[in-house]
Amino acid sequence: MKILVTGINGFIGSHFLDYVIANTDWEILGVDISDSYVSRYARENRFSFHKLDISENQDSIRELILQSDLAILLAGIARPAEYVQHPLKVFELDFEYNYQMVKMCADAGVRIIFPSTSEVYGLGNDQPMNEEKTNLVLGPICETRWIYSNAKQMMDRIIFALGQERGLGFTIIRPFNWTGPRLDSFAHAKQHQARAITQMVYDSFHHHEIVIAGEGNQKRSFTWIGDGIEAIVSIIKAGDAACGKIFNIGNPDNNCSIKEFAELLLSVMKEFPETEAAARQTVLKEESYASYYGINYADTINRIPDISNIKSVTGWSPVTPNYEIIKNTIESIIRNDV
Repeated sequence: MKILVTGINGFIGSHFLDYVIANTDWEILGVDISDSYVSRYARENRFSFHKLDISENQDSIRELILQSDLAILLAGIARPAEYVQHPLKVFELDFEYNYQMVKMCADAGVRIIFPSTSEVYGLGNDQPMNEEKTNLVLGPICETRWIYSNAKQMMDRIIFALGQERGLGFTIIRPFNWTGPRLDSFAHAKQHQARAITQMVYDSFHHHEIVIAGEGNQKRSFTWIGDGIEAIVSIIKAGDAACGKIFNIGNPDNNCSIKEFAELLLSVMKEFPETEAAARQTVLKEESYASYYGINYADTINRIPDISNIKSVTGWSPVTPNYEIIKNTIESIIRNDV
């Protein structure tokens, strides 16, 4: 099988490539603007890297799609700080350019796996959230945080329509707070733009202070990246049984508040000689959402996935608790695999 992966050098893409090279005979055509995480496979004959910007190289992308059996379209922006600061950039990459690639796949008859997001559920009150029943409820226009959710929701609807009207083979996945090494870089954390675990570790090291947006009561269902990759692989192996489906991919057993997650992180950091001193000096500090992200930010109180659909189709379920997620990530940071 030959698989095109856009955003191959990103968090999900690079971990997917690790899995494929180690466990399958699949061939990967990888597209990104950088190869910092995947250059280790430069001599691997089942991987070819194509340095392309999807906003500028449509003809080259089309040629790669025509060579592929499956396209996994991972290129996008998924950091909340970007939603507030650069909403147009988020919309252009997450919707406009991905829309062009999805249409190319429909024209070529190439199946796709598309990463939506748990963000599409927005302010929905259902707990757990179900792909086929939960309403998708967003805040007012002035809360630009929701432009990411809106872009992804529109892509979901267009992909579903292309499947209905033009026979596009697709599976939409909705990751719930996938976490682990390479989620974000320390360069992002230095600019206060990283997501939870990366930002927390960086702040503990460099400032001995972990800043929590709001009071830290907002809850998330953290999911180990390795479990997420196993889910994608199970979807690929399920073939037609997974086509035309939307799957939540998350770990409802890991649901906890941001404050609880930060406290657990500091506890785990104390287990490592390299991080113990920083953890013991670190305090938690609350900061308003407006101060932390900007005045156009909004948040959800809780986010728990209903994963019964993917379990019934592929048999997948997550196995990694929050403690192991944090421990594995800190070990990777110590090894400099970030």
